[in-house]
Amino acid sequence: MTSALTPVAFQTGHVGLNVTDVARSTAFYQQVFGLEVLADCRQGDRQWAFLGRDGTVMLTLWRQSEGRFATGSPGLHHLSFQVPSLAASDAAPVGSTPACGFF
Repeated sequence: MTSALTPVAFQTGHVGLNVTDVARSTAFYQQVFGLEVLADCRQGDRQWAFLGRDGTVMLTLWRQSEGRFATGSPGLHHLSFQVPSLAASDAAPVGSTPACGFF
């Protein structure tokens, strides 16, 4: 006999990204999204930062890669951040919005 599964309530946790430059990426997410550094480590090859708001981690940045990633390989396709309106998107600091106008 098959029993029905009861859905479990959950919420999305943080997102972890591999980046080539933790300091540059941290500055971007602080400036564009107002995230604060909750914890970080920059000792030699061990570099990471936990970013969030009100003590809640929303994003982790890890320096575990160099160069560009191969677009033909499996992995994260994209990451979306929602803003309340196009006007809020237009208010992003100069240079943070790609030329095509999409994030």
